[in-house]
Amino acid sequence: MAPAFVSVPVSESLVMAESAADFYADDPVFAYLLGKKNGPMQRRLVLRNCIVTSDATQSIYSDDSRKAFVHVVEPGSWDGNLHQFILRGTMKIPFVIDSDAIARLSDYRDACVKAMPREGLSHISAVYFSDGCDDLASRVLESVSEGIGACYSVVHTDREASVFERAGFVQHSAFDFRGIGCRVMFRAD
Repeated sequence: MAPAFVSVPVSESLVMAESAADFYADDPVFAYLLGKKNGPMQRRLVLRNCIVTSDATQSIYSDDSRKAFVHVVEPGSWDGNLHQFILRGTMKIPFVIDSDAIARLSDYRDACVKAMPREGLSHISAVYFSDGCDDLASRVLESVSEGIGACYSVVHTDREASVFERAGFVQHSAFDFRGIGCRVMFRAD
């Protein structure tokens, strides 16, 4: 049986960017990281730019429809990866960065690393999808997870948690980050 997902080439970054920008524009963590002056429209621009200008530091998978995407970061590299991903995307849009943005990003990264289930796990840094494609996202995530083994992710919304649960993840722990409820979702080998 053929795999339910394929590796997405960097040349398709614009397709990924549009989907990610729509999905994460209202995410409470991105709202916190980018600061109060940046509403959904500005966050959408930043997220789109982050994807388009980032280099290939993550493995990105989808199904043939390109309506659901899963980003995988190798064990031990996520903390630096997140930092660089956000910085690359925002440095080209100077008006979104304020003097506290880097400190907020570092705080979030540290909180997530501290909540990690154990060392040596792959990290699912993002799962995003088109409207109405929640089930498709779960299927792609499940297939990708089966291929990489034990992995985890930090999610911020009930919708995200539901997608992970349908893909065989369980909630490992939860933590409060600046008033935002975060859940660590874990999938064993």
